[in-house]
Amino acid sequence: MLLFTLIFAFLQTPLMAEPMLIAFSEFKRGDGAGDSLGFLIPGHLRNELAKHFELSSIRHTGTEEYLAYSSKQNLIEEEGLRKAVSSAKTERDIKAVSLRMFGRQQLELKQSEKKVGEAKKKLDSFLSGNMAAEDLYENMIIRELKLYQSPQGLLPYWNRDERQSKARQEKIDFLVYGEVRLAANIYVVSVSLYSTFMDADIWEYENYASENSFQEMLDEISKALTIAVSGKAYSRLKFFTDPPGSRLEINGLPYNSKSAIFFEPVSLHLRFEARGYKTEEIRTAVLPGDEKDITVKLEALKGVDLKLDSEPEGAAVYLDGLLMGQTPLVLAGITQAGLLRLSLDNYESMQLVLNGNSGPMQKKIRLDKKESSSFDERYEVKKSAFYKALGLFVLSLPATVLSAGLFQTQYYTLYGAAQDYSHNTTYSSLETSFYFYQAAFWVSSALTLAGAVNAGIKLAKYISFAQ
Repeated sequence: MLLFTLIFAFLQTPLMAEPMLIAFSEFKRGDGAGDSLGFLIPGHLRNELAKHFELSSIRHTGTEEYLAYSSKQNLIEEEGLRKAVSSAKTERDIKAVSLRMFGRQQLELKQSEKKVGEAKKKLDSFLSGNMAAEDLYENMIIRELKLYQSPQGLLPYWNRDERQSKARQEKIDFLVYGEVRLAANIYVVSVSLYSTFMDADIWEYENYASENSFQEMLDEISKALTIAVSGKAYSRLKFFTDPPGSRLEINGLPYNSKSAIFFEPVSLHLRFEARGYKTEEIRTAVLPGDEKDITVKLEALKGVDLKLDSEPEGAAVYLDGLLMGQTPLVLAGITQAGLLRLSLDNYESMQLVLNGNSGPMQKKIRLDKKESSSFDERYEVKKSAFYKALGLFVLSLPATVLSAGLFQTQYYTLYGAAQDYSHNTTYSSLETSFYFYQAAFWVSSALTLAGAVNAGIKLAKYISFAQ
């Protein structure tokens, strides 16, 4: 079963009263060892363990530690059960000598006797080993583990006589201590893991190195100490990607760290992807004790070029929120869909959806000027435009009405003159006036109609904007 320890560690950890604390003390310095090594070595080990805790901060309890813990818990539990029996008997005896009505006294004695029987049954069951010891084991097998925080970072070196008392005083569960010495130009580093509960060193390790291989020795000690603190061998994967920051999924779940720790044998499906690159998938299996570096170099996709211009020029160009430059601009190697935005002061922004698979592109985008900056100003512009159009329409009405009346009068006058053939000269003059007033009527009517249509359009825009 895959253990994403960063995600599921606390779900796998039984609820305990407090997490277990591990502290580091200064190392004792032997002959020839520099003064600084006494705190540089434990400081390095502490930092490496802290990195491990970023991925997993749990401890798998060993059998010996569990047995010691369960023995102590058994004694505590046995004492509590014996006290429960004693309390039940005391309560029964008090009720037996109390002065009560006979019937009520018998009822209370019966209830007290029942409590005594239940308390004895629990004690007998515990003493016979019928208690669910596996429940205790489940609560002990996995514990949350945290680094002890001290103002100096490291505790002073404690000798064996004072180690337990001071560790208990500081409420420390584990203490990492050690010694460094120089023998024949070879550094000897001894490290121990002390358990306050066991009052004993539950792990010891010693390594040797020359000055040139000192760092490699510290790395080996760090790994060994981490396994000892975890209480179980683990596998660790480190991820190296090109380009850096590539997205990673492990068995379909997003994973944001550059390394991962697993305490069980697992099969992994790794998926790496990055914008502008082909997705890479890797299947691998790891066993406890494995240390693997997963190096992935993603293959870049072939993109297309976009020649982009705007009217007016100088618009800022953003691709998926990232500023690419100003128009005119050539965007080279677009490999997949993206959101393109053009922005210019005093002009409305424009957005385009790009598709990198559509081949070479060339676009020229016209930007529209922004309207008044505030809503109130734009509202006043719409209202003013409507009232101006309405005013022109109203002003055109008298001219249309007047020209219509003159045209009608001239028509009837001309009609009457046409019946009187003795006034041919007058008829010719009237006919000229008739055509003039007729033209004036149609022109004024057209202007009035145009004014009405314009006022209607402005009214519609005014109402729409107001809504």
